[in-house]
Amino acid sequence: PPSPEVPKGLDKMGRASPIQPLSTFCCGCSLDGGIQVVLVGHSLVCAFFMVTCVSNIVLEMPTFGHRVPYSTQVFNCGFALATVPFIVAGISGLKYQIETHLRIYLFCLMFTFAMDSILMVVMVYFNSCARIPKFLDEYGSAAACGVSRSMGMASLFLYVSMMGYATFVVWSRCEQLRLSGSNQAFDELVGGAQRIAAFRPPAGLFGTGPKLLDAQPIEYGSLAPQPYGGGAKIFYGKTHDTNFPPTM
Repeated sequence: PPSPEVPKGLDKMGRASPIQPLSTFCCGCSLDGGIQVVLVGHSLVCAFFMVTCVSNIVLEMPTFGHRVPYSTQVFNCGFALATVPFIVAGISGLKYQIETHLRIYLFCLMFTFAMDSILMVVMVYFNSCARIPKFLDEYGSAAACGVSRSMGMASLFLYVSMMGYATFVVWSRCEQLRLSGSNQAFDELVGGAQRIAAFRPPAGLFGTGPKLLDAQPIEYGSLAPQPYGGGAKIFYGKTHDTNFPPTM
């Protein structure tokens, strides 16, 4: 039998695969909690780009990054706006445990990760020695360029590590949902139907009569025809007299 430490679904993945999904986030937290952290961080980054772009360009109130070219700010704001529906899909997939919605957000996260990594590599390669801080320029251009490029490489490594781990966490949860099937979703549907049936209103006056019966289709197993029935039994279903006038 599978180990109790392995979440449901992950035990079905073959151990021969070189890449195994995670079972926890940060060596102890649940994957759902880790995805919540990723979604909150992603939402804050998108809100930051949108707010700074509107403040710097539309309202003409200089804020962080006001010296960045307008074209770059507009692109960042537009990409942040386009990311919002994918974040909503990720929230839906996490809340309702829907693998398809969460995987849609995963694709967006992977595209963002790849694009940002390429842009950061280009920026570090071409701009490390072009924009040297004044306090480093005093030690010579060569030393300043080396320090600036080292700082750029460290920032790139930190970003790739954090973003790569966040993407891997989301992918692990998607694999867990894919392998575990839809049992949880069906259980929630059955539980909802049972709760609705428990609160079905009675047929009698002021709620004193018997509960209504379920409506049935005319043809068995068909959803096309209109259902019939669904009423309550006459006299609670205990008396059946076809004589007129009744003998009771």
